[in-house]
Amino acid sequence: RLKKLTEDLVEASKASSGAIQMDLERLDLAEMVRQAAGEYTARLEAAGLTPVVNLPGAPLPVRADSRYLWRVLDNLLSNAVKYAMPGTRVYVDAVSNGAETVLSVKNVSAAPLNLSPEELTERFVRGDASRSTEGSGLGLSIARSLTGLMGGRFAIAVDGDLFKATLSFLSLPPETPPAVPAVPAEPVVSAAEDKPAAAHPAAPAADGDDLTRLVGVGPKLAQALVEHGVNSFAQIAAWTDEELAEIDLALDLKGRAARDAWVAQAKQLAGDAPLA
Repeated sequence: RLKKLTEDLVEASKASSGAIQMDLERLDLAEMVRQAAGEYTARLEAAGLTPVVNLPGAPLPVRADSRYLWRVLDNLLSNAVKYAMPGTRVYVDAVSNGAETVLSVKNVSAAPLNLSPEELTERFVRGDASRSTEGSGLGLSIARSLTGLMGGRFAIAVDGDLFKATLSFLSLPPETPPAVPAVPAEPVVSAAEDKPAAAHPAAPAADGDDLTRLVGVGPKLAQALVEHGVNSFAQIAAWTDEELAEIDLALDLKGRAARDAWVAQAKQLAGDAPLA
């Protein structure tokens, strides 16, 4: 117990003085609370407590340090295990009200809460002088200091024997999904410039060939070729120099050597099987 008290005292001193390097990043508070509550379920139930966790289905993005936010959650749930009245429920709720994301932990105290909320977050205070638990009385003080260093707010409320701890962080906007690159559109050709169908001597196969078999042709390029009426190795093999130039321009093909390689492969594959 002396070792734990010493470690808590050192951490409390660092937290209160701001001598802790915070690595702030975008975190999903809902997911962290879900994990912490899951890890504490067995301990809460062993103490005769029933955890009631209310979380939204959507993420609750906030900016915080994952390591120290976890320590805050650990302190709050540990506090409930030590001091909540057996046979009662421990409520863990997290919600976003738009501007802020708020987490609250509520429980009924086993002993009278004869101290003010301000006094409960002072060092070495455990709520009631008669308590003889293994707590150091530093957990809430550390949680308050760490929350402040992460840019959040920590508050305690007492109503009779009801204890409530609240964490508030600024809400972050939802992540914007990456834009899907557009497939190059087929150029508009006037009737006067349109070439007769005879310019492509090989008609597309009934079901078409798997153009991604060609080295250097991925799904995106294969789809672009199909949208330009090219869906068989035979068609590619029959391209004239002029048609190759048109394809290069229409699909914005930069690597001529790579293009020549898969055109040559198409000719080889077209020669292996008769056209339909």
